[in-house]
Amino acid sequence: MNIPANNKNQCITKKELCVIIPKYWFAPMFFIITKVDYMLNLYAAKWCIHCKKTEEFLNKNKIEFNYIDIEAQTDDIVKKVIDVNGGFDWVVPTLEYKGIWRKGKVFNETELTGDLKRMGALE
Repeated sequence: MNIPANNKNQCITKKELCVIIPKYWFAPMFFIITKVDYMLNLYAAKWCIHCKKTEEFLNKNKIEFNYIDIEAQTDDIVKKVIDVNGGFDWVVPTLEYKGIWRKGKVFNETELTGDLKRMGALE
C-alpha cells in the first residue's frame, strides 16, 4: 500500500499495529502489519581477530546478524560507533540491537553471552 508522504503515520511495530491518520480525514485508520524482526548489527573489521571470534560465536549459536564493515561506512555511521565507544576512536567489535549498544571489547564468550541476553538478542 502506498501512503502519501503528507500523512501523519505512527507505527507501533512491537504491537504489530500501524495507525495511519490521513491529513484530511477525521478518523484514524488501523492496519495490522507484519511484525518487524530486529537484526543484531555487528560493526567489525576484517583484520580484527575479536570480530572474527564474535562472528563465529554468533554463527555457532544461530544468531542472525548484519555484518557491517566499519572501514566501508559513511562518516555518520563511523561517528556513531566512535561516540558509543567513548568519543575518541571506533572500537570493534561493537554491537547494536534495537537501539541498545555494546561497546567494542576483547572477545570473551561468557561476557558476550551475558551482554547479548541483556540486549535481548539472545534468550
